[in-house]
Amino acid sequence: RNIALTNVQLCFPDWSDEQYQQFTQQHFISTVSIMFDMPRLWWSSQVSLQKNIIIEGSEHIELARKNNENIIFLTCHSLALEYGGIALNFKLPIVGLVNQLRNPVMDWLISRARTRFNIQLAVKNDGIRSIIQAVKNKQAFYYLPDEDSGKERTIEAPFFAHKKQTLPVLGKLASISNATVIPCYCWFDVKQNKYVERCLAPMQFDNIKDEAQSTAQMNQILEELILIEPTQYMWTLRIFGKYKDDKR
Repeated sequence: RNIALTNVQLCFPDWSDEQYQQFTQQHFISTVSIMFDMPRLWWSSQVSLQKNIIIEGSEHIELARKNNENIIFLTCHSLALEYGGIALNFKLPIVGLVNQLRNPVMDWLISRARTRFNIQLAVKNDGIRSIIQAVKNKQAFYYLPDEDSGKERTIEAPFFAHKKQTLPVLGKLASISNATVIPCYCWFDVKQNKYVERCLAPMQFDNIKDEAQSTAQMNQILEELILIEPTQYMWTLRIFGKYKDDKR
């Protein structure tokens, strides 16, 4: 709770205490609801999952495929990101980077959910070369660059009202793999009682060779994605690492 509250306070410094409390309360309600819904991913059929996931903006995917373009899906740690990855994988082959979990049972369950429909997983420690090759081979990369990665190989870039250590690799990755970058975000829509994966128009980099500029542009897009349904972002992540008034 302290991690979530601290992150929200850093990102939205003009809010009142009441707003912080209401927001974090709704965040944890959403977290528990989606957590208890996870068995769907472990055991439901493809037909059942497709009935419960809507893809908005699929025309951006179809246009990229029509033009024979390689694809990188830029997304972030929404609570429903697993549903988003599977929804996109129903349209085209997906590859994603993962960290192995300490709990072997949970690691097995989550890996099983991710790979049931042939999503390819690559361990982060193995490097990015396999990802580049996969993208060139028409596998779309499901990329989540919003976690704090420490100071090694990162640069500071604005993220909401604060700055965070960010890997400056998206521009280079898109250039090397000759890929179009399609931002996307998945959340649970209470009104429709379905998960929604929304794809936005492909990114147009102002200066793909300028790491600072392209990284700031990426974080700005991540902000836009999170604001689609902000309470369903993983505010319990250590987004900003250590800072002077760290309450965590």
